[in-house]
Amino acid sequence: MLVLVVEDNPERVARFREWLGHAHLRLLHVRSGDGALSRLNDQFDCILLDHDLDENHPMGSRGTVDGRGVVDRLVLSNVNRRTPIIIHSANPAGRNEMFQRLNANGFAVEIRPFTEWTPHFGAELREELLDEWRANRPLSR
Repeated sequence: MLVLVVEDNPERVARFREWLGHAHLRLLHVRSGDGALSRLNDQFDCILLDHDLDENHPMGSRGTVDGRGVVDRLVLSNVNRRTPIIIHSANPAGRNEMFQRLNANGFAVEIRPFTEWTPHFGAELREELLDEWRANRPLSR
């Protein structure tokens, strides 16, 4: 299983790895909207999406695409609308706008600000993803 983590904060990425880590669950981390756009043709089982990206960089090296830009491309892409997207941004206006746009276009989306993530929530999400993987993996002979 593959989870796309779109997040520019290394401490948050470390938490996601800690909480979601499992032998059958791989996290692919990109730190910018541009990085996320370059991976949209990949098959993901879940997408963790931030709004404010590359905020720790000097303005001259700041990425050109934020979470809204990623959402705009998701809406126009062939990404499976049932792929869970969890918006974990602390930016209330940005995350609400992203949620509304994805929801209106039939995506399986929820808002879970990073401040509400706990090891328990991470474990629940990991188990949901693994249950989906177990239910859909080919039978071995």
